[in-house]
Amino acid sequence: LGKIHAINNLATSAVFDFMPPSSGCYRVDEFHPEVSVGCRLGVANVKVDHCLGKSWQGNISLYEKGEQWNTVGHFPFYAGIPGKVTSRPKAGSKAGEWVADAFRFTKVSDSCSTVPHSALVTLRLVGVDLTQVQLPDGRLTTNTDQRLAFHE
Repeated sequence: LGKIHAINNLATSAVFDFMPPSSGCYRVDEFHPEVSVGCRLGVANVKVDHCLGKSWQGNISLYEKGEQWNTVGHFPFYAGIPGKVTSRPKAGSKAGEWVADAFRFTKVSDSCSTVPHSALVTLRLVGVDLTQVQLPDGRLTTNTDQRLAFHE
């Protein structure tokens, strides 16, 4: 969950608080809308507060890779120690060129020095009749991780 501090103003920022349930390395991903004729986006300045007072700051493009989750980076967080992501328009942006839809935190390892090689994959099933699936208990897959992703 996040909170917006202003709307349609260059002093705008959105803060997404995070209370890690366990210590470890978390992948931080962001989601923003796709650019369209009525939605012209620019660059966001993002700050990730993590790891007992440390922070990372960088810029992310909002005019590319819309309508999907995009990895910001991997950061260490400690159980019970609050972290947060703050997003704001990059300096020099025009009003209306910034948005902050969502950020998510996914634990990927116990330590950021041992982050497993992984890829972020989005699967969209279109025109598939799932009532004809012949797996046990009406499941879509026998793979546990995929069942979690499908919210079975």
